[in-house]
Amino acid sequence: RVADADRSEYVPRGRKPLDAQSDRYRSLGVIGSADPAPTGPQLMRIRYTCDPTDPDRPCDETDQGRVKGWIVEEGDTPQFVTNLQLYLDAPKLSPVLNLVTSFTLTHNLHSYPLDLQLKGAVTFLEDGRLQIEQISQNQLDLDVELGGVPLGLAAGIHVSIPPGDTFLNYVSSPIKN
Repeated sequence: RVADADRSEYVPRGRKPLDAQSDRYRSLGVIGSADPAPTGPQLMRIRYTCDPTDPDRPCDETDQGRVKGWIVEEGDTPQFVTNLQLYLDAPKLSPVLNLVTSFTLTHNLHSYPLDLQLKGAVTFLEDGRLQIEQISQNQLDLDVELGGVPLGLAAGIHVSIPPGDTFLNYVSSPIKN
């Protein structure tokens, strides 16, 4: 079946999310170090592969660019399976490099492309809403590039998010009064 995620309420919730309070740092060897920096809120947006209004990126008539997913039988509970192409943004991330003085660094976590494989239980709530709780099935590897390092030196952070550490919850509109 084809599911239309655009018509659902997107409610991210986390076990260990792409983590609103995550602290990450990178040792820069002999030149200094960057203290742990809270990522702040992280936003995920769907990366559409087509646009029904753009003749240069047309969509197949049957899906019009909607996210595809399948409801499959597994044990006692039906499961929803999908692959999402996303952009990740961390607008409040502001890492600082400490040398003799401090330098605020830039980063590339703006429209950072991700591919996320999700699977989770499909349930129906008492008011008729459909709820799909999905857990990541693949590891996400992020190579965060840091800019603004003195002398034009390269710096970066490698972040791995293991399978099961990203949790999404879709809830549809109620169909009962």
